[in-house]
Amino acid sequence: IVVSGYDPAKPFRYRVKSRAFSSFGPYKVVREEAVAMCEGEMNAVLPPDGSISFAMFNDVHNRLEVYPALARHRTGPLSFTVFNGDIMNHIEDEPGVARCLMAPLAYMTARTRAPMWYLRGNHETRGRFARHLRDYVALPRGRYYGAVSLGGARFVFVDTGEDKEDSHPEYSGLVDFDRYVAAQTAWLAREVASEAWRKATVRVVFMHIPPDATCADGRVWRQPLARIRELHAVLNGSGVSLVMGAHLHRWACDPANEARPYPLIIGGGPNLAAANPAARPTLAHCTIKGTSLTATILSAAGETLASLTV
Repeated sequence: IVVSGYDPAKPFRYRVKSRAFSSFGPYKVVREEAVAMCEGEMNAVLPPDGSISFAMFNDVHNRLEVYPALARHRTGPLSFTVFNGDIMNHIEDEPGVARCLMAPLAYMTARTRAPMWYLRGNHETRGRFARHLRDYVALPRGRYYGAVSLGGARFVFVDTGEDKEDSHPEYSGLVDFDRYVAAQTAWLAREVASEAWRKATVRVVFMHIPPDATCADGRVWRQPLARIRELHAVLNGSGVSLVMGAHLHRWACDPANEARPYPLIIGGGPNLAAANPAARPTLAHCTIKGTSLTATILSAAGETLASLTV
């Protein structure tokens, strides 16, 4: 359902009703009497002071216990939430989508009263039902990637696709991420040259597979795929304020350096009991006020692991 006339500076209330069909023939449709209903309320995405606040989950891999463990530490209103890939481990059927994607989205919406963006990870390209995922999420222009301006900030969502070469045996010759990411790289180059990007005071990019990084436990990540290195290369010199990534199952708060002239936040992994603290789930929270962005990484215990201000 697309709501027309939506104003992000105003809250709104909604009521959704549904009634099942007992039969759906070509010339006669019979509806059941029972009506299901849900109601809810959404906060304004842009509050009166113009500030923006958002949180990021990533790499949950079907472990639903991660959401309440992290959500309890969220404080203050949110403008939106981002699910930055590998929320599901792979996609086999509709019940799996309902349980591991739709239910968490509904859970967080009810608690934050904020909308969200879902960004696909490499695991969500896998499984016999993965090609039906687009039937369950709203994709602007039919794409898993896109960009939006909120207030003075520009947000870009990049679909980094799979993490192996197209020729890898796992894919059985069924994928063509080389051309997909090449087309997206050309789109990203147009985006960072656009007026919307240039006029923004803060520019944030979300992508599941991150650029080169050093994680909290000292692990050094170097991007092995040429196609994704080319995607990241577009961001160098673009004036991006912050990139928020995932995929490594290690959290990172990595400042800008000579090779990567922008800071990088990476969320942790899915296991609450992981022996390596850097591999445990994290909640990344960011606040934008004017031209300043502050990012904080929280643990499931509520501890502030790291923070940075741009």
